[in-house]
Amino acid sequence: MLFIAEMHILGTRIMLSDFGGTKEATGDSTMEMVAVFENEAGLREAYQVINEGSKTIIPIGPIFFNECLVSYIDKFGVRWCFMV
Repeated sequence: MLFIAEMHILGTRIMLSDFGGTKEATGDSTMEMVAVFENEAGLREAYQVINEGSKTIIPIGPIFFNECLVSYIDKFGVRWCFMV
């Protein structure tokens, strides 16, 4: 994963990333929005607000490079990754 840009919105770090596509998200959409949260509770709260109509790619939980992460495509077709 390569981070291309970073911005701060209301105290949350948002990064833009590129990726090569998967079965769930083809190479047509090779951008991902990455939001970094201070803690797992904040991540879960944000995900509950935005996940309606989304398709989860990686469920909330630990992953080899992060203590808590969720990856999904929202109802508008935008790929997101929330991490602590």
